[in-house]
Amino acid sequence: MDNPVRTDKEDAFALKEKANTGRNSPVTGRTTRRRYPCRCAESTVNDFALSVNCQGLPQMFGANSGIVRRVVWFILISGGLALAIFQIVDRIEFFLSKPVAIQSDVVCPTSALFPTVTICNFNAIRLSRAESLHVKGLVEDVYPLSRTISPNFTGYSFARYDWKSFFESVAHEASAIKVCIWQGTKCTEQNFTTTFTDMGVCYSFNTGDGAALLRSDSSGSQYGLSLTMDAMQHEYFRGFAGIGAGYKVMVHDPREPPLMANLGFSVGVGMHTLAALKMYNISNLDTENWGKCRRNMTLKYYDYYSHSACRLECLTDFIINKCKCQFINMRAPNVPICDPKQIFDCYEPNRNVFIKEKGQCQQECPIPCDSITYDVSLSQAPLSDYHTGTFTVNNVKPDYIKNNFVQLDIFFQGISYERLEQYPAYNPFALGCDVGGAMGLVLGASALTLCEIMDFVIVWALRGKGKRLC
Repeated sequence: MDNPVRTDKEDAFALKEKANTGRNSPVTGRTTRRRYPCRCAESTVNDFALSVNCQGLPQMFGANSGIVRRVVWFILISGGLALAIFQIVDRIEFFLSKPVAIQSDVVCPTSALFPTVTICNFNAIRLSRAESLHVKGLVEDVYPLSRTISPNFTGYSFARYDWKSFFESVAHEASAIKVCIWQGTKCTEQNFTTTFTDMGVCYSFNTGDGAALLRSDSSGSQYGLSLTMDAMQHEYFRGFAGIGAGYKVMVHDPREPPLMANLGFSVGVGMHTLAALKMYNISNLDTENWGKCRRNMTLKYYDYYSHSACRLECLTDFIINKCKCQFINMRAPNVPICDPKQIFDCYEPNRNVFIKEKGQCQQECPIPCDSITYDVSLSQAPLSDYHTGTFTVNNVKPDYIKNNFVQLDIFFQGISYERLEQYPAYNPFALGCDVGGAMGLVLGASALTLCEIMDFVIVWALRGKGKRLC
């Protein structure tokens, strides 16, 4: 009777049994005596390929496999190995990128911190103040109406001016705030702090300077800040703040400097503007815990680290290095304020260079680990003829009110706030699962297969570094 054809794994098993002593071979039924055959490296690799836990290798190295079968399985295994390596490399790169996810929780406190409200008139220089200080001609020469017209600096000695005091003396005063009401209680211009911004002299409410920061314990316009302001269009003159009629407003964390020229929202004259706020408390992971923010970051010119403060400090250092002066909203000590000629010739061109080269100063200014932001939802309606006719502020006329007055209400739309917290989106265990999944899907291998390969390599190296194993 003919012997049945043995499989590849039976061949491998028979080879192992031949190395045993005094045992009956389940294949031949004979008793073999202990021998120590000297096997070459090729035979050792074949034995390992037939016994390792990896699909396809027995078919490629089996004694009963022909050349065509071996080539086919070699192509399949090579393709599977390439696919597995591609997937594993992709997962490792993803792991090293330190991905994060955001967990959102709604917090309902008994009260919420009311933001600082900074307001700037679009007109930085009052006409009457320029006339009384005898600088009207200077302002007209150095601040032309059109950007296509070059300013005239001839005949002026700018060194005799203290430019920070100059801009403060010609700016609109806090008395332009005609009515101030905080949660039903009257407030005055004394509750506002003078703030120098990139739009000139502005005024901030709830800065915490000399008083506790205000909090709101309920939502709705009656539990917020209500302002009636006079834009004084008859005082509009040359300047750099803007061309609108009304105010630029920004709500921000009291610890952050306001970047008025780039952020905030506008409120026009003759309009009643409602600004509903939603607060976000954001917590980012630091560099020691998978994130990108750096704790204990300090700034030279500001007590508290924030992204806006760091950007302004980055711009300050850049401008000082180029122009040897700073703009009025910058805080570098012992550095003079740029005069109009320096602003035109150096500050503005280099600020544009800074925007192109530095942008957000991402290298110098990582994201803060903790921050508070406010999302603003605006709605507007024009002041009605009836109410402007009955409105009495120093006996002003209704037409003047419609052309100059601004009504602004700022309040929380909900006393709850949203806390956004980062956490690692990919961990070492998930990486191991993906690597194991890639190996198992296309090769039928596992982590123990890697252990088998490492064991074989170590044993090979220790017994002869690839030479004949005896």
